[in-house]
This record gives sequence, C-alpha cells and structure tokens, in this order.
Amino acid sequence: MKPSPSRRPNPWRKKSPLPFLWLLPFLSFALVTACSSYAELPLPGRDQVQVVRDLSYLPDNAFRHRLDLYLPAAGKDWPVAVVVHGGAFVVNDKHIVDNLGYALADAGIAAVCINYRLFPGARHPALVEDVAAGLSWARRETRAYGADPDRRFLIGYSAGAYLAALAITDPRYLAARGDKPGDLLGAVLMSGAYDAAVIRQPLRLVFTNRVATWREASPIRHVTADLPPTLILYAEHDLRWFIPVAAQSRLFYDALKNAGVEVQIAEIPHCGHNGIEQQIGRLPASPSWNRLLGFINERLRSRVK
Repeated sequence: MKPSPSRRPNPWRKKSPLPFLWLLPFLSFALVTACSSYAELPLPGRDQVQVVRDLSYLPDNAFRHRLDLYLPAAGKDWPVAVVVHGGAFVVNDKHIVDNLGYALADAGIAAVCINYRLFPGARHPALVEDVAAGLSWARRETRAYGADPDRRFLIGYSAGAYLAALAITDPRYLAARGDKPGDLLGAVLMSGAYDAAVIRQPLRLVFTNRVATWREASPIRHVTADLPPTLILYAEHDLRWFIPVAAQSRLFYDALKNAGVEVQIAEIPHCGHNGIEQQIGRLPASPSWNRLLGFINERLRSRVK
C-alpha cells in the first residue's frame, strides 16, 4: 500500500513572510499607485517651510513609527493636519506626501505626515492603530512647536484614506489613545475604498483571510451620526480594475449623508489615482488643493462662529 502523499501546507496559516511570488500582485499594484507625472515638478514655497524630520510618535523609535512635521514660516497657533500616505498597504512612506506637507505649511497649517506599519510585516488592526497613535502624538506634542492641536484635521490618500476613514468611524482605535472622532474639525479622504470586501485578493489579506474580520475592518459598516465633517475626493480616471474607487466614494458619501454627517464629495477632473494627490503643491490652481484647502478653511471659519 502506497503511503498517502503529504498535504501541502497553506502559506497563509504561517506566520513567516509570504512567498515572493504571492507578493507580485501587491507590488505591481503599488507601482501603479506610486508613479505620477507630477512627481518631478518643483514644489513652490518649500524654502519658506520648516521641516522637522523623523520624530518618533511611539517609544520603539521604529522607522514605521516616525513622522515629519512641516511648520509655517510665520505666526503661531496654526491648525494641525495629520496626513496618512497611500501605497496599497504594502509600500511607501511619509515622503510620498511631502508635497502635501509643504503645501499645507505654506498655507499656514502645520502638517504631520506619518509612517505606519505595512503588510506583510503587519496586518489589521496594526495599521489603523498606528494612525490613531499618530493623531494622539499631534494632540500631545504639536503645541510645543507653536501649533494649536485643538484644531486638528485628518487627511488620507488611497490606502491612507481607508485607514483614516476606519480611524474615525470605528471609535475603538482613537479611544485607546484618549481621542474620539468628534475631537477632529474635519477629515479629507482622497481616492479611497471603504469596504474591505471590494478589495481584490491577495490585497485583501491585509485584513486577514476571514470574512468576519473584513466586515469589522470596513469603515462603511461603522458609520454613525457623531463623525467629523468629511470631504471625499476621487479622480475622474481613478482605479476601476482593482478597486472601484468612484463607486466606493459615492457609497461612503451616501452612508455618511444618511447618518446625518456633514459631508461633501467631488470628482477631480483630468487626473488619475496618483495625480489627485501628487498635483497638490505642484500644479498651479490644483483642483484637488482648491477643494481640500477650501474645506479646511470653511471648517476653521465655522469653529470661530
């Protein structure tokens, strides 16, 4: 009698790194989202902005727990915007949104651009926990640099938009750091998805391979009336083949609107998934920037009233 063949182990059940071939879909998607025709354009105003780089927002001093702080050249008591970069949950760091950091500081807003842990080294909920920790750091520490952390905003792009949305919709993550969604003056979400179920495999494995966890990790399933005012942006030529960004943006807008949240939505013309963020600070009269800055200023004026 022949011995029964040994069963091939399931790589997803292991805690070891994923096989290289399984990473190829992640890396190809991340490459598409990282490239931009705007990336080589100059950043006006950067010489007037003070940048403090590689500050640790958690005690371990790990690279993935560091941030860059962009400060306006003049004045004090600036509002604060925490920026969460994109990269398909698997690549990139805070430097990919330095254009947004410079643009915000040049407009009189202190910007906190954070790193966070990435897959496959980390899985949900580690990524959103890092976003909550970065927000907490901004509340505790930016006053010492001349900012006003009582006027905080959260900005996320692509994967960062997903994480920012989850941080404000599921209050457990902010509560663990002594914050709550209502502490924020507003949130800006650019080119994100808001339901893990629509993210194709293998990228969805960031949220494990369990359907119950996908549901628990989906911002759209946690919408309540007490969320901060939100601006949702997506590109005219945004992702469709991997993640239906436009449809997700409209669905999330409807969910917020139906819950009674103050929410705005806009399609940014003549750009794709990468260009919607990378045009900021580089393209004169950038439509993305005009909507984002207009929303922030509107919220600041509303608070004064």
